[in-house]
Amino acid sequence: MSQLRTELASNIVAPAVKHADGWHQSYLLPVSFAGFEGHFPDNPVVPAVVQILMGLQLAETAAGKALTIVQVLKAKFLQPLRPLETIEVCCMQEQDDGLRCRIAISSASGVASQFRLVLSPSEAVRQGGGEE
Repeated sequence: MSQLRTELASNIVAPAVKHADGWHQSYLLPVSFAGFEGHFPDNPVVPAVVQILMGLQLAETAAGKALTIVQVLKAKFLQPLRPLETIEVCCMQEQDDGLRCRIAISSASGVASQFRLVLSPSEAVRQGGGEE
């Protein structure tokens, strides 16, 4: 999973920016992107897990901290996303702590997916500040 996260981060074409309707960030995934391996031969599409990772990465930027997914709610995958399409991710925080977010992912063809993320602070972050 960390390889996908790293590769996603290297394919950001527009950095995260806060707008009135939430945080926005854009990706452009090349045909060689690891997430396309086996999904599907001769007809690559961005897998749901990669779309959820895109939402998580933007939620982490918006919250200013590493987060872990607790639950994915009301996920709807409406149309495929393909290599070399500009993909826009929008993250609207539902709580001030950034632990509940609505995610919408779209391309020039329209909305590709929508889902909600319930998040918690990442365990890796909590380990550094504990008592010994």
